[in-house]
Amino acid sequence: MKAIDWNKEFPIACINRADLTEFGFTDEQIATIFTDEVMAEIAAQMQEKYFLTLSYWFWDDLKHALGAFAQVPHEKRS
Repeated sequence: MKAIDWNKEFPIACINRADLTEFGFTDEQIATIFTDEVMAEIAAQMQEKYFLTLSYWFWDDLKHALGAFAQVPHEKRS
């Protein structure tokens, strides 16, 4: 049996500058305010909030996605 790589990551989300138009930013604002460094910091803050905290939404969304492939046998461990 092949060993399980427990630490292999599977990215689930990304952001890009086009996403910013959803909040009403103009092309000019996006071009001048949202540098690569700013976008990286926004992504880092979102990652910390969404992945590294015990965010209810992350676990609920994961459980829902798992349900498409397997019955989820129990609730998340505390």
